[in-house]
Amino acid sequence: MRLVIHMKKFLVRMLVGLLIFSITSSLSGNALALNNTPTSGEWNVQGNDWSWSFDSNTGELVIRGQGNMTNYDVELPPWLYSPSIASNIKTVILGQGITSIGDSAFSGCYSLESVSIPSSVARIENYAFYGTGLTDVTIPGSVDSIGMYAFADCFQLASVDIENGVEEIEHAVFYRCKELKKINLPDSIHIIREGAFAECASLEEVKIPQGISYLSTDMFSNCSSLKSVEIPSNISNVGIGAFEGCSNLQSAVLAEGVEQINILAFADCSQMKEIYIPASVNFIAGGEYAAFLGCTKLTDIYYSGSKEGWDAIPNSDKLAGLRPEIHYNWSGSSSDAPSTWAVEEIEDARENGLIPEELDEKYQNNITRQEFCQLAVRLIESTIGRNMDDILDYHNVSINELEFSDTNDKNIFAMNALHVVFGVGEGKFEP
Repeated sequence: MRLVIHMKKFLVRMLVGLLIFSITSSLSGNALALNNTPTSGEWNVQGNDWSWSFDSNTGELVIRGQGNMTNYDVELPPWLYSPSIASNIKTVILGQGITSIGDSAFSGCYSLESVSIPSSVARIENYAFYGTGLTDVTIPGSVDSIGMYAFADCFQLASVDIENGVEEIEHAVFYRCKELKKINLPDSIHIIREGAFAECASLEEVKIPQGISYLSTDMFSNCSSLKSVEIPSNISNVGIGAFEGCSNLQSAVLAEGVEQINILAFADCSQMKEIYIPASVNFIAGGEYAAFLGCTKLTDIYYSGSKEGWDAIPNSDKLAGLRPEIHYNWSGSSSDAPSTWAVEEIEDARENGLIPEELDEKYQNNITRQEFCQLAVRLIESTIGRNMDDILDYHNVSINELEFSDTNDKNIFAMNALHVVFGVGEGKFEP
């Protein structure tokens, strides 16, 4: 990824973490290590009294105060003076009245599993929970913005619930949260900056909020568990490397309104097989840094415009030498595409020959009773390895082609004979 890491701060935090680890590793027993260590304290911030207390039996750290917490980008917070405390903090409870969580306040607390953030907090500063052991977190809607790297390298973080009201997610906030599978992004968010979810290798799906207007550089790069993505109409620009290296991404649906697909936007999405591109797109990066560079399995592009419209998009090498089939005059909406949760199952069904060609479209439409019977017959035949006539003969089952007056579909009669489906009465099936 092309993020510019603030190396000085980054290295300081790494050294602090190593110092904590090396000291605590040499201590014999956590309880003994805490015997001579202060476990509470008080201080004053701009006329407001603050206090902290740590319970060595439960690992609970309670911080109370009013206003903005001190930023600790230069010095350590008092609860981190002793590595034996820092390494034993499991829970953080922040009192009501605290309006910001300070820079690096809990950075490197690798045993920290949970935090309670009150509704008074309006800002989570840079690196606040960097490198902690958090497993899940709820960010209240009172928070306006989340500072850069605030939750980066939280390797155990699996679930994040961002409540409606949060407006800005800064650079690399969840960078390299390798276990993050689920995140709720409300529509109140209007800015998500570079690399916010880069290298979240377990992230399986994401709903892009309606409040943002572009996908920033490296926003989801190397999210190797993403299998499909829907980009809504409020997005005008798919940024540089936005999905680069998403090695399991198979399908992308871009809604009408998207205008630019920037350099390396989908580069090295080596499993991508199809993409839906609206006629509103007027730029697709090509050449050495092509948007689809390395998408070697891309076989189908569904374009809502005409061939003339496609040819009018600048850059003759916009597909980086790839030769997918381009389907012109696609409907221009996501009505043909399967929902993100179904993509993997549908792809498996295709590979196993379970989807008749004429049904492999319009996945958002309701299935008809006739189509259900067609799919059921295909599934039974594939599972048993024999055609339906042989299966019926083997089980001494006969079909009645006079059972229904409104259809002559053999699949319907077969499923009726096997008591899978029934008519609606008066000799009708209503296929």
